[in-house]
This record gives sequence, C-alpha cells and structure tokens, in this order.
Amino acid sequence: DFSFYRSANADVMLCKEEIPDKALKAAKIVHFGSVSLTADPSRTATLDAVTRAKKLGAVITYDPNYRANLWKNKEDAIAQMKAPLPLVDILKVSDEELPLITGTTDCESGTAQLAQNGIRLIFVTLGANGVFYRFGDKTGHVVGVPCKVGDTNGAGDTFFGAALSKLCKEELDTLTVDKLESILAFANEAASITTSRHGAIPATTWDSHNPGVLALVRKRGEETLVGLFNFTEYPAGASLDALGGEYHTSEGTSVWLADVELEPYQALLVRR
Repeated sequence: DFSFYRSANADVMLCKEEIPDKALKAAKIVHFGSVSLTADPSRTATLDAVTRAKKLGAVITYDPNYRANLWKNKEDAIAQMKAPLPLVDILKVSDEELPLITGTTDCESGTAQLAQNGIRLIFVTLGANGVFYRFGDKTGHVVGVPCKVGDTNGAGDTFFGAALSKLCKEELDTLTVDKLESILAFANEAASITTSRHGAIPATTWDSHNPGVLALVRKRGEETLVGLFNFTEYPAGASLDALGGEYHTSEGTSVWLADVELEPYQALLVRR
C-alpha cells in the first residue's frame, strides 16, 4: 500500500502556464503518468502539455498507475486514466492495470483494444514473467530475468525508463522487432536489479557526489547479469581490455574489467 502526502503540494499545483512551448519543442519524448491526472490544476496542465507536445512532433509516452486512495472512486479513475490514450505513442501497463482499462486479462485482445486508440507500441509488464508487447500488428513476449526479490517497488518505472533510454535513440518508423526485443531484454534486466533491492528510490539512486556512467555488466559470453557499475573513473566508451583491473559492483561482487561486456545506461545510477 502507498501513502501520499500531497494536498495542495507541488505535484498537484502545476499549472499549464508553467510548461512553455520552448521546453516541449526541445523534447523528443514527453512522458507522463496517471498520478498527475488525479486532480486539478495538474490534470489540466498535464493534458494541455501532452496535447501541445503531440502537435509539436514529440513522441508521447504514458504509464497509467492505479492508486485507489488518490481517486474519488474506481469509475472516475478508469475514465481519467483512459482519457489521454488517443494522444499516446508508447504505452506501458502492468498485468494489473490491463483489465482495469480494457476489461480483459488477455494480453493479445487487451492490447489490440488499446491499439485502436492509435497507440503504436504497447508493453504489458508481467512481473517475473517479463513483458508482452504489441508493435503495430506484431506481438511477442520477452522473458524476465530471475532474481531474489527484495522489493518490487519501482520495477515498472525502472523497466519503462530503461526501455525509453534506448527508444529515444530510435525512430518508431524504422524500429525492427529484433531491436525492440533487445531493448526489452535490457529493460527486464534493469527491472530485475531494482527488484533485488529494497525500496523504490534507494534501489535506483544516483549519488550526486559520485556521478558517473552506469553500466549493466555481464561476464563475457554468459547470460548471467553480474551487476550495476558506476564507472566514475573511466570515460564513456573506454576500452575495458585496455583498462584491465578489478572492479566491484554495488553488491560487492568482484570482477575483472577485461572479462566483462558493458552496456552504458545513464538513467539508473547507483551508489558504490
């Protein structure tokens, strides 16, 4: 269960005048969630910004999260969560929210229904079972990454953030299924690591006093994920074979740099 302390606080007091066109013009992706739709003026501000961003050519991404104690009733929540769907290009829902906004637990039929709103790419996160996707008329499933669960809070946000960190470098018109599935495998790995730690924010924390390039690290030629690294000392793209030496993950795992493969990912930074 979640407790929210937000009566007349900043997140619900955002006004549309505070979101300038200049910022929206500069964005390739404009992302929002349904928590900002629970009350005005933030609801009006969010929908106005998304509408303007869509007209300005941004990719609109949306993550509806149902938090019962933020809404007057379930019916109002469903109506407000569904309202922005025609504006959305990329949607992520969980297997709990899918039946809430479509009336079915079936991923095939549920996402087909959602796609009728013009949504080009849809993810249904399935917890430990990974993710189902619909990309136009193509559907598929990418398996999850096993882990010892510490806390599932933040897993969905980590998944979507990881996916968008890759998708922002792609164009939906030219994105291939193979590329999409590699992105989703990456996002599943990131979510698995977050799930293995306690807390939502602490599990995905950037130490502002020790910033660096984060990487997901695996032993060369193996599927098992070793851990998350913050390569503060080394420039992005540095040759690991040239660097050599021992490095420690945030969990204390020790590996030789020359024996790993890196995938830089700057949205999810952790303390060493």
